[in-house]
Amino acid sequence: MTRTAQLPTALLLALGLGLAGCIEVPALDEAGDPALETADYPELIPLGPILAASTDPVTQAADLQADLQGRAARLQRQADALRGSDVLDPASRRRLQRGIEP
Repeated sequence: MTRTAQLPTALLLALGLGLAGCIEVPALDEAGDPALETADYPELIPLGPILAASTDPVTQAADLQADLQGRAARLQRQADALRGSDVLDPASRRRLQRGIEP
């Protein structure tokens, strides 16, 4: 980089740092709840039992796949039943078969 190209970069950096110095930092000491200062620490529990109780991802995936296949089969049966049924009364069917008349 040439010396003339470094000047705008340096000016932008100085401007950014100068503006950052103008911010007003909030008083974080006063933002907290006073009751928390005297509160007990939460009880820590070991992760081992929690992780052991979790479901194995392979088992969970197999259960999910079986559930989705069951839902798909049920939806397919419902679709087949709807295809076989007549949902239109005869007057509506004739009107639809005539089409749109200009």
